[in-house]
Order: sequence, then C-alpha cells, then structure tokens
Amino acid sequence: MLPPCLTRYEDVKVPNRPALVDHGRFRQYQFLAHAILGLAAQHLTLFRGADYSIQALDLRVTAINGLNEALSQPCLTPTDADARYAAIIALTFQSGYMPDAMIEFIKMLRGWMFIQTKLVPDLEMSIFRNFTREAFTSSMKQHIARQPINKSMIALDDYLASLKIIRTLCQGTAEIKYLSALERLGRLASQSPIEGTFNYIVNKYTKIDLSQPF
Repeated sequence: MLPPCLTRYEDVKVPNRPALVDHGRFRQYQFLAHAILGLAAQHLTLFRGADYSIQALDLRVTAINGLNEALSQPCLTPTDADARYAAIIALTFQSGYMPDAMIEFIKMLRGWMFIQTKLVPDLEMSIFRNFTREAFTSSMKQHIARQPINKSMIALDDYLASLKIIRTLCQGTAEIKYLSALERLGRLASQSPIEGTFNYIVNKYTKIDLSQPF
C-alpha cells in the first residue's frame, strides 16, 4: 500500500515501485517526501501553467508539521540530520516560488541555518554539503543582477521616513533593535539593492541568536 502522501491526489502518477515506497526509511522520513512533493507541485504551478497551488500548500503544511515533530526528537544518525536538512532546503526553495512569501522565505532560511549549524554533525560529510546559505544566496544574487532594477530613491526615502515615525512608538530594546536593523537595510539598499537585500536580510537574519524570537 502506498503512503498517503503518494495516493492523496488521483491525477499524480506514481511508478509501481512498492519495494521502494514501502521502505522503512521512506516511512520514517515522510516529512521529507511531503516537502519534495510540495516543491514539485509549486514548481509545476509556476512554470507549467497547471494549478497545483492547493496541493502544494497542503503538502507544505504536512511537511512542516512533520518536520517540527522530527525536530522535537533526538537526531541520532547522520541520515536523520540529512533528512531534516533536505526537508528545510525543499521548504525554503518552495517559499521562493510562492507569491507574496518574503516573510515565509526568511523564516525558512532561518530554519535552514538552525538545522545546518545545530543538527548536522559534520557539514562536509553531509550529502547536502554544497547546499549552503552562501551558495544559495550567491546564485540568487546572480539571478537578480540580470533583472531590471528601479533605481528611483522615492520608495526608499518614503520607507526610511516611515521608520522614523515608527521609532517614536517603539517600546523596549527588542523593538528598537529590530527597527534599527530595518533602517540599516534601507541605507544598504540605497547603495545597492542587490547587496542590501542579500547581505542584510539573508545573511544577518539567519545569523542572529537562534534563541531569540524572530
């Protein structure tokens, strides 16, 4: 019998390989299977003209729930770590294909950093050792560099002016620190939209103390 994640959608064709899909390791890491299928469904929706967005979201939620459950358990082997690592990579890539999902993307990057630094015992021995934050952001920077960029300062000036107003409403060190981070982002973006985005949002927000609330 096929696992639920492979039989839920009638129009999804699955090879008749029961020995493979019934493997104990597959069942142990079903959160990874859901993450991969969710990424695939999102990719088809974006690039192939088919609408699998509902299925992609359904699979994503199931994958996140399964991954959270896995993270609550001890990571006993390098394979356990690789499965968790692969799942968060797939979830991060999927969020990059989702509309209006910048916050979700940043949260997934933070999860990526947590798993990479806290759970993977030796990144060089991982089968996903080339899937680092640095490699991913480098490829994204190259992609964005090929896109037309609006160099108008009006939006950034308005952004910084709005933050100046909000500063008077901040209470406590955490809010002031967060606002200051947003102001630095605006100043960096005024110098270089690409460097401002990736050197701050991606690198900074995934390097912060993981014990602190996002």
